[in-house]
Amino acid sequence: MSARVTNRFDLLDDSGTRSCLFIAESFGDEHAVLLARALFESSFVRMKCIKVWRDDVLVHEAEKLKPGRSRKIN
Repeated sequence: MSARVTNRFDLLDDSGTRSCLFIAESFGDEHAVLLARALFESSFVRMKCIKVWRDDVLVHEAEKLKPGRSRKIN
């Protein structure tokens, strides 16, 4: 099992302003992306964009196109 890393999940509104900050530990970048997708695809989340950071490195970014669908940016 690999070491845990801390990730920051920024949830952005339509204007690109951070509306929610979520911090979690993951087992790596792939695990952080899975957590982000689960969080972002939740019916409770109404934000336009999510960015996942490991320290100062952008790990994942996705933008919602329509309810229930998202587009991977990187």
